[in-house]
Amino acid sequence: MVIKMNKTRPYLHYDLENSHYFHLGIVLLPLIIYGCYKNGLLPLLNNDISIFEFVRPLLFPIIGFGVGLLVDYVIWWNSKEETIFNNTPYYGVLITMTLPIHANIFVVAILLFFSFLLLNKIKKSKWKPSLLFTTRMIFFLIFSLIAHVSFKNATEQTNMVLYSLLDVFFGRNIGGIHSTSIFWMLFAFFILWFDFYYKKEIPLILIITFICFSFLFEFIFPTGNFLKAILNPSVWFAAIFYATDSTSSPYTESGKIIYAVSIGILCFFITRWFSEQEGIYISIFIISLLVNFIDSFAYKLEKKNKKFCRFLILKKENFIKQEAKKFEIPKLKKESL
Repeated sequence: MVIKMNKTRPYLHYDLENSHYFHLGIVLLPLIIYGCYKNGLLPLLNNDISIFEFVRPLLFPIIGFGVGLLVDYVIWWNSKEETIFNNTPYYGVLITMTLPIHANIFVVAILLFFSFLLLNKIKKSKWKPSLLFTTRMIFFLIFSLIAHVSFKNATEQTNMVLYSLLDVFFGRNIGGIHSTSIFWMLFAFFILWFDFYYKKEIPLILIITFICFSFLFEFIFPTGNFLKAILNPSVWFAAIFYATDSTSSPYTESGKIIYAVSIGILCFFITRWFSEQEGIYISIFIISLLVNFIDSFAYKLEKKNKKFCRFLILKKENFIKQEAKKFEIPKLKKESL
């Protein structure tokens, strides 16, 4: 969601001309509602959590949006420009949706604020880290590697839960607070397909690559977990909403393909042998550091292909002209009287 701030008119309003992030925010709502149901209502009905814990899932995206808005306001207030456009509130919501339900809310708010503020201060350069991906990696380091916070909700921790593949598809699976329902992710992807600024090729190629490598591994080393592996909700969520970030992904057509395939391959190996929940985010972060080089390589490749295509077209035109000359009727010379 793009927030427009104007010092001559000190209030916040949406920029209707740039509605890309607004559309992204709208399609996230069903996922947030389902996350509140799975991690709030169901555990409450099972007497596994208190009333405060019931509203906890809803607090995360609210805090993410609020902190993003606050950071934008601080940057705007200290800038010389009268109007700025930023998408930090959307990033805040997106990051909090993928966190473990037991993450400390106050730590989340503090980390978001300082991460957003410091990363926004970094001057634009060839190696400028992505605001979204880098902040998500900071949370991975804090909650997964240091604090070891579990992604299981209260019911999943206290009870032996066995989910069918249909349950997993609709969202009854272990994962981020609001990022487990593949059904609602596909619904969001269908809506975003018609958004002009959405890079729909990236999630499509990324997921196909991930599925192909998973199938190949299962074919060579049968484990019986093929469907469970490809229905990893973290992979689907990150592919649809993270990898397609307009400011951190390639712009060239060939670059999008290289970027998506690279993430899909790397994601397969990391999720298989390191972290099932965080593998996709690590993969996107690593490949995002190479986006400028991918775009540069893809641009040169496309340029060479265009020259080669032009060469083939000219060669074909010359061939047609030469063949046509064979069938031309020679003009008769006028006989002299």
